[in-house]
Amino acid sequence: MKARHLVLTALEETWPSVDNPVLFLGEWCKIFNRKETWGKYDAETVLYHWDDREKLYNDYLYLSNLYEVILKELAKKLNEVHNLNHSIRYWRILVGPWLGYFIQISFDRYEMFRLANDKFALLDVIVDKQLIHKITPFDMNEFNNFIDTDLWNFAIYSFIISSNFVKKTNYISIEVNEELLNKVEVRVNWKTKFKAILIYIFSFLTESFLISPKIFVFASYLPKFTSLLFQFTIGQIPGIWKVLLHSAHRIKKKPRNWVLSINQPSEFEKILLNMIPIQIPIAYIEAYPTIKDEIKNSGLPKNPNVIFTSNAHNANDKFKLYTAENVEESSKLVIGQHGGHFGTGKWSFLEDHELSIADRYLSWGWVKNNETNVYPNYSITITGKKDIVWQRDGSVLLVTCALPRYSYWMYSSICSSQWLDYLNEQFLFVDTLAKSIQENLLVRLYSHDYDWNQKERWNQKFPEIQLDEGRVSMEKLQTNSRLYVSTYNATTFLESMSRNMPTIIYWNPNHWELRDSAIPYFDLLKKVGIFFESPELAAKKVNEIWDDIESWWYSFEVQNAKNIFCNQFARHDDNPIAKLKNALDLKH
Repeated sequence: MKARHLVLTALEETWPSVDNPVLFLGEWCKIFNRKETWGKYDAETVLYHWDDREKLYNDYLYLSNLYEVILKELAKKLNEVHNLNHSIRYWRILVGPWLGYFIQISFDRYEMFRLANDKFALLDVIVDKQLIHKITPFDMNEFNNFIDTDLWNFAIYSFIISSNFVKKTNYISIEVNEELLNKVEVRVNWKTKFKAILIYIFSFLTESFLISPKIFVFASYLPKFTSLLFQFTIGQIPGIWKVLLHSAHRIKKKPRNWVLSINQPSEFEKILLNMIPIQIPIAYIEAYPTIKDEIKNSGLPKNPNVIFTSNAHNANDKFKLYTAENVEESSKLVIGQHGGHFGTGKWSFLEDHELSIADRYLSWGWVKNNETNVYPNYSITITGKKDIVWQRDGSVLLVTCALPRYSYWMYSSICSSQWLDYLNEQFLFVDTLAKSIQENLLVRLYSHDYDWNQKERWNQKFPEIQLDEGRVSMEKLQTNSRLYVSTYNATTFLESMSRNMPTIIYWNPNHWELRDSAIPYFDLLKKVGIFFESPELAAKKVNEIWDDIESWWYSFEVQNAKNIFCNQFARHDDNPIAKLKNALDLKH
């Protein structure tokens, strides 16, 4: 076996010269449009450890248990640091999303290096052991931005390797470049700016003059008119609120002279426990008192009976702190389902987390065994929306996804380099379509590219096929199409089917595992030709129905199966305000 230099990320300044044989730790190192560079190396690539999906699921179970153990210790430590005595639930609401993500991400990075070190002859590896101290995220939002970047991942790998594997380590020092850390694709137009100004004005008026409501509705996904009407119905004056971080952003990280410990930690757990005090966001340590003061001095509702959100409980740290404070004072937290996969996927950290912090969880129709707080509601995102008026002679709309090159939070989906397998499945679908249908195909790319170079890969494989880069609204694309094809387990097909758009679904069942309770409903869709577990079979169905989609879609069998499925996972309600009023009444 040839000895090789280990390459950790796509940061080319950390690579050895091209005359050295290298081992790429994963496909994330090899950016598609940089093939001119990495293609010159004598190289091998480590196979991804979670290609073994049984290992992936077992690791999820292990990490979920570890999360609970560490959360208890971290809650004690944060109470000590801030001289408080808050409950574990308080800290779960505030730091739980970050801690869960960080544990799962760190384990993936540790396992990949362990695998490379065990199975290959390594000459050396280049790291920067101080880098991790320079790029602590400010809050959950910034953490979410960091975890996609090569620089942050290089810092995590560097710390893991320099902690235990120092014999073949060469050290460098990387200057932190803010541009590298904040490679976030943000598209802002005049409508977005105008909307932000209006929200600021109305939220100022709300916070200045409005009596605190009994039910605080924030980032609910309800249409604006429905939200306002709902608040009138329950006898409170509607308000528009902003919950943003302001002056706290000026606060910098200070030395953190504290540690975490658990009983008999493994090698990975020791490294993890050392990383947490370094990487825990500033918002939870140095900026915590300032953010807390901002909340006290804001016009946010005081001690509402119910706090209802569908989208602010994960990354909005000011809202999370506000919620934790009020839950400690007896407010009830109600969380609305905010997308697909919930209720259908075999495992999901976010679903587990949301159910653990919510007094009531409003699903889109499903229930969950042993989870008494799940309340079968309706799909909030389609409230008030009519059926899609699709074009009988329109195109095929193929909706695709992209996920980060480096794994993030765990759920039953593709992760990391498995996206390349997913992409090849899409190519196979297109190859199987009749040529006349290929000419009427529009491929919707995911709006965040994660440096996968989606457009370039599609253009190389199918130079004649039309692409949409996520700039046109889904609604407009659907109204110009005759068939909607969904390729992953998420919100997309739930919304298209619930609005009666002809829909075909396919995915690899080994990458998008379903929970047992959901399988019978997908089997119903299989029987009527909506759901497939193979791109070729899905494409053959498209070929079969292309000239008369209407007869197929509006047949009794298809509509009946679709309706049964949607009633379970994307329910519609004719009286959404009354239904929501009951859902937010926690007395029953």
